Amino acid sequence: MTAVAAATATALAGALVITPASAHTSDSTTPTSPGMDGTAAVTAADSGTPGKVRKLTVPSKKITTSTATAKWKAPNDSGDSRIKRYQLRIKKNGSWGSWKSTKPGKLKTGSNGWFAKTWQNLAVDSRHVVKVRAKNAEGTGKATKVSFTTDSSASEPDSGSGDNNPLSPYFITSSLCEGADCEQLPLGDIKLTTTTPAVGKMYACQAGNPSAPGSETSAITWIDFDNNTWDFTNKPWLPAGSAMTGSYGQSVNGGSRTITSTGLPTGGQIGNWPMTQYPLLTAIDANPGVPAAQNHSFTIPASPTPAASPGCLSMGAIAIGTNGVVIYNAVDARGDDAVAHEIVDVYGGHPAQDQYHYHFVSEQLEKDTARLADGHSGIVGYALDGYPLYGYYGSGGVQMTNSDLDVCHGHDHGSLGYHYHATLSYPYTLGCFRGQAIG
Repeated sequence: MTAVAAATATALAGALVITPASAHTSDSTTPTSPGMDGTAAVTAADSGTPGKVRKLTVPSKKITTSTATAKWKAPNDSGDSRIKRYQLRIKKNGSWGSWKSTKPGKLKTGSNGWFAKTWQNLAVDSRHVVKVRAKNAEGTGKATKVSFTTDSSASEPDSGSGDNNPLSPYFITSSLCEGADCEQLPLGDIKLTTTTPAVGKMYACQAGNPSAPGSETSAITWIDFDNNTWDFTNKPWLPAGSAMTGSYGQSVNGGSRTITSTGLPTGGQIGNWPMTQYPLLTAIDANPGVPAAQNHSFTIPASPTPAASPGCLSMGAIAIGTNGVVIYNAVDARGDDAVAHEIVDVYGGHPAQDQYHYHFVSEQLEKDTARLADGHSGIVGYALDGYPLYGYYGSGGVQMTNSDLDVCHGHDHGSLGYHYHATLSYPYTLGCFRGQAIG
């Protein structure tokens, strides 16, 4: 998840935009420098031994059974020769077991380069530590470790349906996204571009950092990484919490529209943050953030004009919803599809530290916004170039798709003029800025 750095945004379309612009960074971890392959650079010892294994994890810090599975990825640097073995040991009841050596082929899961090892018959109500290290012909690398507890008192909500999927209590029924199409939504992980805008892609000012903290890929069950699709109906959502009512106001003076908000939804609908109360969810997305009121102020053009060429989207805020919640672009800090990867609450938002935001137009915001006479969605927000963002439906109440829109995820529609639309497919809100940016 992300931290938020207060900043002054650049001027857009000839009008100064002042906002606590936000970018996804680490909540608790200092990102490492990327290597040539885009992953964290790890330097092997002078002896030519392998670097440390990456992303060592267990499904949860609290496990309710006597069985636990650790997963990891190979080191970025295998040393002077290929990795021949992985060595593992586990500390149970305060005592370390001996190192056990296994060939990589016997540990490989067949899923995106992950390796895994399962331990059974662990003592309950106990703390355990797992260490993993790689070995090549030159010797063994340094170990990486992860700890967890087997806690008989830890519990999650009961699905009450006999469903064996432990995440099923967190599924939602959506009137916006249902049916077979929502079981195979296109994944946006490979659709970020920093060069040329294109329909269905996001034109970003910078690439993501693959080494940044984020969701635990090995724990995600609703994304089909082989076919680049994801299942909306099988993604978990944080349950609703107590209301946190925000404020929203706007005024037009001359050629400028000024919008102020506290960053919280005006209807008060928000999840039960912090998510650390839900071990199954934090095992997937360890976001410790708690939403709090902010002091947002955006000054944007009241009558925006198109730029000579599309403008790139920065990390963080790209629009402000008419319910006061800031809308970020479609990706997380790694550059992956944030809507698919990250855990949000049942109202569609989550905090970057304490700044609540969306990566798509929430169903609640769509429902709370009156439609036009012909069934067209109303304005659900304003992009930071001044152009309005409408909801999911076009004329006749027909749900919009990427093929209906241009490279910036908008179109010019009669008396409404140019505007953006929300869609259920990546990039969800904006693909780029259509408005004129000053330079």
